[in-house]
Amino acid sequence: MRYLSHCMGSWLDFYCSRCGVKKRFDAERTLEQIGDINEAGLCTWLAESTGCKRAVSLSKFDVCRMRLDITRKPTHDRMANIARATTLSRVGLRIIRETRFDELQEWEMLYATCSCGRSVFVDKYPLIRKHGRRQLKELAAKLLCKHCGREGQRDFAIADIAR
Repeated sequence: MRYLSHCMGSWLDFYCSRCGVKKRFDAERTLEQIGDINEAGLCTWLAESTGCKRAVSLSKFDVCRMRLDITRKPTHDRMANIARATTLSRVGLRIIRETRFDELQEWEMLYATCSCGRSVFVDKYPLIRKHGRRQLKELAAKLLCKHCGREGQRDFAIADIAR
């Protein structure tokens, strides 16, 4: 069971499938307001604070379905971007923006990179067939990182295959 103090630097996203309540809270501010409680206590606290009658219901068929999802906050500071660029260059990746998919060479490997530092290999051939004349930056704006789950600064990078 996770406690609120373990979620520092994160968003707390609450959702109730019955009531349709959607709320987002900052973990640090919530810790200051209500103290260090566990996940179940957080869901109960939010359900009671929104006036959900199911939160205190004793019936097992009429219970509150408030759920909690914890996501990390994006970091958009300059030092993180410099560290990311240094890491990419150390591995041999070059960020490209003004290139079309059909301009990629045979010896270049395509990677999708995120501001959290994750880089993932992307098979370029299906993308070339589907988006041949489009710029890479157009599709990069639609990418979602599966590691951090946020929409932040995303780019495509290439690396040359060793010959």
